[in-house]
Amino acid sequence: MIKKGRVIDFKFLHLQGKYKNDLKFIIFSFLFIIGIVFGVVFSSENTVFKSFVKYYFDWYLSVRTESNAIRLFFVSFFSYALADILLFLFGTSILGIVLIPINIASLGVILGGFLSYSYSYLSLKGIAFNAIIFIPPMAVFSILYILLSKYSFNFSLILSKTIFSREKAVLIYNDFALFYRKHIIMICFCLPVSLLDILLCILFIGLFNFK
Repeated sequence: MIKKGRVIDFKFLHLQGKYKNDLKFIIFSFLFIIGIVFGVVFSSENTVFKSFVKYYFDWYLSVRTESNAIRLFFVSFFSYALADILLFLFGTSILGIVLIPINIASLGVILGGFLSYSYSYLSLKGIAFNAIIFIPPMAVFSILYILLSKYSFNFSLILSKTIFSREKAVLIYNDFALFYRKHIIMICFCLPVSLLDILLCILFIGLFNFK
């Protein structure tokens, strides 16, 4: 009976931890969606933000219309990888507790502004452009990025607890090793996302007239 009770306790703790992780993913996803909505609205109201989105949109198009497949792959891959490295740096700081949610919401704002501007620039073709070329690789990356943000937030939380509780740093070595491996895996996932980006551009970018 005692052993059975222990198993039940362990299962409860495991489910409790899983629930907390799932809740963080839901909260981060909600921040991301709110950011997209805010970006769509804000892009038409603020001239500074609209200028930034226009610059990003022009850069995005120039890379995909004026570059060969090899250059496009490297630009796409390093763009995703740099976002991962930035998230890694946030996770290795106690400030990540604040910076990571802000980072996710900011990503949503930028993407929302891009979607809004592409529609205003290309009209109905902007919807097709977003649906065929922009959204598929960005959607895959965003889901992975939000998932990784959860792990980065967890490690930042562990780090802050370790610092303020004055525990030995060696106690978080295993947590850091797991955290580091997840970011390496994320960078590996950036490869197929970049290949998807290239494939969609090669197949469909010629359908749109940007002049």
